[in-house]
Amino acid sequence: MNNIHVILDCGHGMNDTTQGKYSPLLDPGEFNLRDVTVYQNRFREGNFNRLIGQRLERMLRDAGFEVHTVSDNYNDNSLSDRVNKANQIAAKYGKGNCIYISIHSNAAGNGTNWNNATGVSVHCCRKSSENSKKLARLIYKHVLDKGYAGNRSIPEGHIWYNDFYVLKHTTMPAVLVENLFYDNKSDLKQLMDDKHRNEIVSYLYQGILEFAAG
Repeated sequence: MNNIHVILDCGHGMNDTTQGKYSPLLDPGEFNLRDVTVYQNRFREGNFNRLIGQRLERMLRDAGFEVHTVSDNYNDNSLSDRVNKANQIAAKYGKGNCIYISIHSNAAGNGTNWNNATGVSVHCCRKSSENSKKLARLIYKHVLDKGYAGNRSIPEGHIWYNDFYVLKHTTMPAVLVENLFYDNKSDLKQLMDDKHRNEIVSYLYQGILEFAAG
């Protein structure tokens, strides 16, 4: 069995439990409105995050990892609640034996208009540990290998630094992954396609696997 405990946090709540985390209204001629990520004619980030998290959890468990989830199955529980749960797990198993992955999809606007930003980014906080940076770089290496870099400038070291609450206050190596943009039509078509969803799960899984190998 693998001795790394993976803590998964699927950002935001499902359907309309988190306001603003959705795409512009979808044209039924372009998008499948019956997809599990769609509620009231909009792609919902929280639905997507849980779908990816569930698939990743299955792959990790099959590979022998211990997996813990700190996000509610439906509702949007608070940032502090999720961080506290993660830190309790780290206190039990040792923060050096745990990693935290926050799963998201990105948006350049507020759900009103379509935008042009595309691609995947992996984030650490500004004072992150070397292991956090290592985990971020390994995930992004597989993002690049699979061709999901997008059209934005890639920072030096392939890490985006942001002091997101869940990264700043967790005690174990922690990254937040923004998987494509749901207010870009091209990216959204990938987010709603199972082939690309499995590729997203794959680059997360491969990065974790490589990190755990040392």
